[in-house]
Amino acid sequence: MDPQMSRKPTWEIDQRLAALVGCPIRVRADSLIPKGWNGELLKHPINDVNLVLPDGTKIEGDPVYVEGILREFSRRIAVLFANLDPLPFEGTAEGRVLFRGTPAVILRAPATVQFHHSQFVERLPTDEKSYWQHLVANDPQMNLRFGD
Repeated sequence: MDPQMSRKPTWEIDQRLAALVGCPIRVRADSLIPKGWNGELLKHPINDVNLVLPDGTKIEGDPVYVEGILREFSRRIAVLFANLDPLPFEGTAEGRVLFRGTPAVILRAPATVQFHHSQFVERLPTDEKSYWQHLVANDPQMNLRFGD
């Protein structure tokens, strides 16, 4: 067998995620497996059908994002798995929020997140103040300051 044929092709998402290892990210999740109180992954994945928020509400079709430090990732065809550790700062969003004007659910790592290669992945700021500005508006040029 030709060794060139057995090599897994590299996709753009592979390169993008490889550049984000060790960085804080936000990823749109198809499903996730959170870590339990003992630090071990739970046995079954959670998705928008079986996820109930702490306030007792269901997701009801809102997109689910998970935030954390990307430790490693793997890809099986077009499905990716990312292992995320908690963000290094407190005071981040959690639960149902307005994400850039659209209702969404944001969850905090630690977790393993499953998502499709075309899903949303972005790098997060590394401080709390910039984090909240980033949550509201993606384009820093759109932040207008009055009275400075």
